[in-house]
Amino acid sequence: MVYAILAVISLTAPMIENNEAINKIEKSYICKTMYENNLLLKIIL
Repeated sequence: MVYAILAVISLTAPMIENNEAINKIEKSYICKTMYENNLLLKIIL
């Protein structure tokens, strides 16, 4: 479920100029690692 949420954020983030969610993800080590290595996105894309 977390990977699905991160996938949606990853796909919509370029469309939003000031994205606070990306800033919070970058501050968290675990979340940042999951965001950068999202298995769901690797399967889809």
